Amino acid sequence: MGTTVVLAATTDELVNWAPQVKLCRVIETTIPDATIFESIRDLQSNSKLFPDWLKCPDSPEYNFIAPQHRGWRNDLCSTLQHSSWCSFGCKWDVDLPYAVATIFQICHHHEIARRSSRDGPGSKMDVRFCIDTLIAYSCEIGSDGLSHYLTDRMLRLPNWSKVATTTVDGVIVIPIADFRPYVSNLGLQEAADALISDQETGDPALVHCVAIFKRMESGENQMKMAMTSAMHQKKVLGLHRQFVFGIFQNKMDFIQVTAGCWISDKIKIYKVGTYSARDPTSLVQFYLVLRGIRQLASRYEEELMNSAATLGNAVDVKSPVNEWAPIRMIVTEDVSDESNHSESSGGSELIIRPGLSQALASLGQWDVDDRINTFCRNIGYGSNDSNSWDSLDPSGYSLDLQ
Repeated sequence: MGTTVVLAATTDELVNWAPQVKLCRVIETTIPDATIFESIRDLQSNSKLFPDWLKCPDSPEYNFIAPQHRGWRNDLCSTLQHSSWCSFGCKWDVDLPYAVATIFQICHHHEIARRSSRDGPGSKMDVRFCIDTLIAYSCEIGSDGLSHYLTDRMLRLPNWSKVATTTVDGVIVIPIADFRPYVSNLGLQEAADALISDQETGDPALVHCVAIFKRMESGENQMKMAMTSAMHQKKVLGLHRQFVFGIFQNKMDFIQVTAGCWISDKIKIYKVGTYSARDPTSLVQFYLVLRGIRQLASRYEEELMNSAATLGNAVDVKSPVNEWAPIRMIVTEDVSDESNHSESSGGSELIIRPGLSQALASLGQWDVDDRINTFCRNIGYGSNDSNSWDSLDPSGYSLDLQ
């Protein structure tokens, strides 16, 4: 099988893949006037509404920022004081001052990362970890546990011969506890599970937003693949009119937010906004959009729970079709004889975690003593036991994910 990276990076491959999964590849830049898009228009308009204190450098809300961030505060206040596109007077909860402090940290760190990159290529983590913090904070401002931000997760993709999964740098999920149609129907569980997990949680996680970060290039194509996974989950659950959101980094400086939904049996993606990691005003707008996305999660959870009776009756009459591409089982140290038997009898195959060959992933139990002896010998002391691993050559392990 091919890899997600190849598919996301190869235009021809993506062109062939998109129509099979009903994805319209072009991101629409104009939001239609239809009622269904009202929530997206609200996200855009609310990102231009600020509290009065935000434009005043002497506001007590700024008292706790770090001294090295005062320049970013002055930049933010000056921009807001001289901008005609924004409005003031709205009341925000106490979360905004803390978010603004994180935003100043993003600007400061991003400037350092840009200077460092002149001496050589930096890493993806250089430009993502502060943004990760802001996204996570937007999910955790309430105590209701409504949404969670998870990093480095795998999502399933609709059935296609070359690619079965895609990896996202971050994903906002809405945990749904005790959703009866899901709990009681195995077919619905198999058809609706978009997020791959080692744990059998027993509860669905609704994929609400995906995030892709790149050091220099654009993460647009990979974001589209992840949004496609989430949109097919929505379809199975009968949530065609709900949006899935996507965040991707474009070049090094820009973060774009998109929204996708089912329109006439096609997945269409719309641009919500583009925000600069070098501009604190722009990042405040980004945070306000994130805040709005979290608020939508509450509505989406309620809509799903209200649909329980209708969906339950539908899946009892006709089990939903599992449209996911077949994936291989993830091997852990708890692999049982029963699971091994199911594999040998035509069931799921092994899936290899990134960086692990099949041989390494299948070891199950490590020979700890031998590995310790080898380590000790390599640093100049320890056992000379001939049974120790005399050569542990990492280069001998294939890094092919497929």
